[in-house]
Amino acid sequence: KAKAYEMDKKFSNELAKLMYFYNENRSKMVTNGAVNSLLIKVDDLKGLLGDNIKMVLERESKLDSLVKQSDDMLNETKVFTKRSKSLKSKMKRQHFYYYIIAAVFGFLVIYFLAAEVCGGFTFKGCRTGNER
Repeated sequence: KAKAYEMDKKFSNELAKLMYFYNENRSKMVTNGAVNSLLIKVDDLKGLLGDNIKMVLERESKLDSLVKQSDDMLNETKVFTKRSKSLKSKMKRQHFYYYIIAAVFGFLVIYFLAAEVCGGFTFKGCRTGNER
């Protein structure tokens, strides 16, 4: 068994020579129909890979934008929640004050009606016989 990268030293010079040869003599090899069709497919594949990389980069930027928008929305919901709680407590206090005012007003109306019926604010007409 060969170990990983064991053959690199033995074949690196040969591979470098072959790569140089095929890159330099590409125009001569194009005359062969099979090689020409393969080279066209490779060029098409390069174009497709480039397009895919562009789409992945655009998708990444869109995802980053969506993440930023969701973070902004999360912060806005926190602010909204805080403000709505403070508004709710303010409205509860306001309703409580209205109930107190209504109770005081109701008490005063009953007091004035009772005073009118009993002959004035001292309630002389409504006292029992012992208290006079």
